[in-house]
Amino acid sequence: MTIRRIGAYVTGLLLLCLAAIAGMILWSKSYYPPLPFDSVSRKEALAIVRQAPADTLAKVGEDARSDWYLTRTSDAKEKVKRWFAERGWTFKDQEGAGLFFERNGRTAIATTTQWTGRYVLCQIPADVT
Repeated sequence: MTIRRIGAYVTGLLLLCLAAIAGMILWSKSYYPPLPFDSVSRKEALAIVRQAPADTLAKVGEDARSDWYLTRTSDAKEKVKRWFAERGWTFKDQEGAGLFFERNGRTAIATTTQWTGRYVLCQIPADVT
């Protein structure tokens, strides 16, 4: 083998390895930010929200204190307000990413976080429903 052929062979192997790594990253959705809970993977969370109607919150996880929802970015806070209103809560105020609701003398705070450019992550207290 000549040096030129060896160089072409090595270059081809490197390109093949890079393509395989890029494929694994794209398939696993690991380029998305981490989720603050472990009950589902990023890929599973995306599948859940993509199957849900665009005007709703899709429950993607939970922990001891909160339920976690994903929704498309457009009108995310209005979707949270509607979610609470459907359960008898009244919207009172917004401070930053926190939305304050009241019902029967109780206050609940929901927070929203821009997870990606297309999706908003919503944290809602588990005892609200």
